[in-house]
Amino acid sequence: MEMEDDLRLNLKRSRLLFNNGGVPLASMEDCPAAKTTAISARMARYARVRNMEAPKLKKKKIKSSSSSSSSSSSNNSTTDAPEAIPTVLPTASSSSASSTELSLVQPIGADTKATITENAKRVRHQHGTVSFDAPVWHPPWKLMRVISGHLGWVRSIAFSPDNDWFCTGSVDRTIKIWDVASGALRLTLTGHINTVRGLKVSDRHPYLFSCSEDRTVKQWDLNTNSVVRHYHGHLSGVFCVETHPKLDILVSGGRDSCARVWDMRTKREIHVLGGHEDAVGTVLCSATDPQVITGSYDGTIKLWDLRQGRAMVRSKLKN
Repeated sequence: MEMEDDLRLNLKRSRLLFNNGGVPLASMEDCPAAKTTAISARMARYARVRNMEAPKLKKKKIKSSSSSSSSSSSNNSTTDAPEAIPTVLPTASSSSASSTELSLVQPIGADTKATITENAKRVRHQHGTVSFDAPVWHPPWKLMRVISGHLGWVRSIAFSPDNDWFCTGSVDRTIKIWDVASGALRLTLTGHINTVRGLKVSDRHPYLFSCSEDRTVKQWDLNTNSVVRHYHGHLSGVFCVETHPKLDILVSGGRDSCARVWDMRTKREIHVLGGHEDAVGTVLCSATDPQVITGSYDGTIKLWDLRQGRAMVRSKLKN
């Protein structure tokens, strides 16, 4: 009896504290009434909700006739099928909004070709028109081979100059060399202690360059398959590496927001190309000025004067 009295007292206090004129809280005496009131209140809350009817598809009757000479050929059979969505092709009114105009006679496939209008051979530019070669149709690409062997993400890839083999760098800290013709694994190079982010095969020397998030750039001799030089100087992970097409110069960029120019013969750091506000994600070298171009995570592209070690032009990418 004492327990029931305590429960009644607690329920009464709860009603006084939390009810505030709403749905009455249930007690031991009025449980059915409270349940009925709660159900009515919930039904009233969703009174405007109605079950919507399922959408009706437009059906088109397709008549099919039999080719046989029997009596069934005289009767036309009808089948119900959803109406196909018509293909929307660019019209003369909508062509002005697009930068190029492409007119397709048939969908591109294995046995069909596309014809390009004269307007598609020119690109509208804000300062005039710039002509370019019309694209040539080719059959769709097909998957030739799937190569697996790394234990993590593949973050970089580079081909040999003679197109005989290619190498891949991965999160598993290894560099694997694969045969192009067969896809077989030729060699696995180990030495980095973190993710391999960039690879470059030299066109002038039998060297392979790799950069990693362990802040190092390594130079591999492809004749002995061993590291012959280490380039130290980056303050954080190195994301990209590139060689100069005519000079014995190596350029690397990384998370420390700068690109570093190295001398392959002496391992000496020639320039530190600083000025980006974020990590340098890619670098490109050219035989003519600008000889070094860098792209950064800050949305800028810088063209560098290799002689003076400073930026020539800075381009800001608009979102």
